[in-house]
Amino acid sequence: MQHCTYRVYHPLTGYYYIGKGDLRRWVKGNYWGSGRRINDAYKKYPQEQWVRELLGSFSTSDEAYLAESQLVTSETLQDPRCLNLVPGGRGNNSRKHTVEERLAKSLRQKGKARGRRTPETALRISLAKKGKKPKPRFTIVCPHCAKSGDSAVMQRWHMDKCLENPHLDAFAINTLVEKRKQTAQRISLAKIGRSNGHTGLRNQ
Repeated sequence: MQHCTYRVYHPLTGYYYIGKGDLRRWVKGNYWGSGRRINDAYKKYPQEQWVRELLGSFSTSDEAYLAESQLVTSETLQDPRCLNLVPGGRGNNSRKHTVEERLAKSLRQKGKARGRRTPETALRISLAKKGKKPKPRFTIVCPHCAKSGDSAVMQRWHMDKCLENPHLDAFAINTLVEKRKQTAQRISLAKIGRSNGHTGLRNQ
């Protein structure tokens, strides 16, 4: 099987997407890339307006992934016209991204009309919730560190998951510490994104 790297380019707006794929499928025109941003762009701008460019052909998948990693870097993702979501290369869809990469992605998504409920959906949810009693909330005390707080929060960060729990081994503690760091970073990124006036693809 032959592999390739390619670019899909929209001359009117300057938007572009770089990817890696099966050379035979790409030549036949059966593959135009994947990802939320590029698919959103195809919905906004007809495919006949896009230009497809073959950047390179390779005999192995590893060679193609290497070329893609050199074409789609963290710096490339800073370009507001780039429609790629993650750096190129094998395994990048599951790797941990830096704070800067996540911030860049957050700013690109700012302002997109995602997840907004229609009036019909809101009414349906409201009717479904009527008559249901809210779950009781109360204050509890962690037996390991003696801190007290709302039951939902304490169950998430303390009790059996408390870092002072003597029954936790080093691996479990490191895992909990990493989760707390990731949560703090997400909260920080969300605050920065809300304070930034960046415009998403759909608003341009």
